[in-house]
Amino acid sequence: MRLLNVDTFTLEEFFYADPPPYAILSHTWGADHEEVSYRDVLDGRLKSATGRPAKVTGCCLRAKKDGYQYVWIDTCCIDKTNLVELQEAINSMFRWYRDAAICYAYLSDVPTRAWDRHKVSESAFSSSRWFQRGWTLQELLAPLNLRFYDAGWECIGTKGDLCDLVETITGIPTSFLLGITELHHASVAQRMSWASRRVTKRPEDIAYCLLGIFGVSMPMIYGEGDKAFRRLQEQIMKDIGDDSILAWDLGAEGPDPGDRSPVVFGTALAPAPSHFANSGRVVVVDHSADSSFEIQDAANAKQMILVRFRDTERKASDFVAVLQLDTEGRPYCCLMVASRETSLEEMAEHSMAWRDKLPGKFTANNVAMTLGIEVEALASPPASSSQRRFALKPTVIPGAPAVTVNVTTALQLSGASEILEDLCRRRNALKSGAQEDREIIRVTKEKLVNKQAELDALREKIKALQQEERRLAEELDQVDLSDKIAGMQRFIDVCNGAQVQGNEEAFSKTAEQALPFAIAKGYESLARLLLDRATNFTATDFAGRTALSHAVSRGHEEFVRLLIRKGADVSAPPVGGWTPLHVAADGGLEGLVGLLLEKGASLKAKRDGLTPEDLARRSGHGQLVKILSPWPEAPHRPVESWERPSSSRSGAPAPSLPPPSKTALLIDRLEKMFSGAEAT
Repeated sequence: MRLLNVDTFTLEEFFYADPPPYAILSHTWGADHEEVSYRDVLDGRLKSATGRPAKVTGCCLRAKKDGYQYVWIDTCCIDKTNLVELQEAINSMFRWYRDAAICYAYLSDVPTRAWDRHKVSESAFSSSRWFQRGWTLQELLAPLNLRFYDAGWECIGTKGDLCDLVETITGIPTSFLLGITELHHASVAQRMSWASRRVTKRPEDIAYCLLGIFGVSMPMIYGEGDKAFRRLQEQIMKDIGDDSILAWDLGAEGPDPGDRSPVVFGTALAPAPSHFANSGRVVVVDHSADSSFEIQDAANAKQMILVRFRDTERKASDFVAVLQLDTEGRPYCCLMVASRETSLEEMAEHSMAWRDKLPGKFTANNVAMTLGIEVEALASPPASSSQRRFALKPTVIPGAPAVTVNVTTALQLSGASEILEDLCRRRNALKSGAQEDREIIRVTKEKLVNKQAELDALREKIKALQQEERRLAEELDQVDLSDKIAGMQRFIDVCNGAQVQGNEEAFSKTAEQALPFAIAKGYESLARLLLDRATNFTATDFAGRTALSHAVSRGHEEFVRLLIRKGADVSAPPVGGWTPLHVAADGGLEGLVGLLLEKGASLKAKRDGLTPEDLARRSGHGQLVKILSPWPEAPHRPVESWERPSSSRSGAPAPSLPPPSKTALLIDRLEKMFSGAEAT
């Protein structure tokens, strides 16, 4: 939307959703040359004080005094040559007036200080053209804050100050004028009656000026004449569905004699708003709406009707009017406030919480305003003479009452009282069962004491068992250590030349287990000593490997020959391991491969599905693959008949050494053991 800057007199554009606070002008148009158009502003006509109409100058000065930087004036803020923009503006007009911070209603035909609110029929204010134009109807209803100004820009009063007078002039109830009741609560026929005596320059505008009042939208088609009002009614029936739109031409008087719109027979739609002149009292009762509620108290022979009033502009509490009859049948109305979330059904259901506080409360304050309500008895329709009708007229009054009944608070306090009573009942029930509870606690404590004693006894038993376990473990360690020391002592005695008496079998077993270990570690002197004393060469070390397997893996041909000569089986694999031929083939030991083959090692033995030839091929030993492929299975030959190939890794045959003395062997063994320990 465009707004006029009150300092620069230039137009500035803003988004609809977030415009700055602005004042808005409501006025009646004069001759075209007396108004300022959108093009005039662009051409700089307002730059000069002499080029500004009095209404524009007065509006900008008034807005500036009130602290507003921008104003909206329909004549110059809309480009009427742009039909799309004009249509959008007409559909948005009601919202722009509603969202304005303040609306200045400029009555150019009311001379300064010439109006008299006490002489309604004779005053210039009451007869102002402003109350007769079609467009000013929504400009009266939409803004919450509206001030009337005369021709000299003297303030006549606010809409709130003059609401009674304005209601008399327009026929619009005060509750709708002040925004206390939303417009959609008025029937379609009632809203049409407010426009029945208003006119517009163009026949189509009598329909377009009512769009915001009914909350509908439709395209603008200038030139269609009275069809625009028919389209408006069709759109209202489509969007609202209020049957009161058919309540026109009521009463004996009929439409205004001055109305020139033709009556089209055979149609249910009115030709013009003037045909709703007598429809101001037509209302639609929505029984599902939370706007009123009836309470009947047969015991006290009382009847109350609850009616809710809500301020739609300010987030304040609702007013709730309670209509009752006194002992003589005269109506009176008490007033209270309630939260918007508190329904009338809830108030009626729990009326005992607030009805005693209500007598004498004829006014109420919801922080935003103080409201009073007048009750007027209406004549009953002839068809139902036994039915009484009343009109409630809310009025904003100054000051605030000493006490305002808040029904929501009363209901909450009543609920709290019920909760308190329930808590008291629960407390009494707890007291009555306290003795039983104490007995249960006493018995439970006794059981706990007994269980604690049992638990302590179990802990003592566990402690004794743990001590016994530690003692047995220590004894077992001592026995195992004694056996090891005795075995080692026998081993050392043998190495020193002592005689093993009565335990040769035990020593032989020790030597057989030590032999694979000595060969694996490279303790040659110790290995020779053990070879002389061992009888079983299939014994394994702690890893499950035989002495022959260790000798082959280290490439020690001398020990291999000695072990074979002593009777070691060349084809027997260690537990879970490869045969000696597997080990030699995997390590690329050609000399040992030939030796083992000569001694009858099997080429077909497999481990994990692999033969010695497969291992040689996998390890990339091509020469060995050639040796293993054509080799025939042959019987054993003496070890001495085997000659080592020249390509053997082991080199020339090792010279035979004289057997070392036992003392030298022991010293060599100990040196090897210590040197090996230091290396690791």
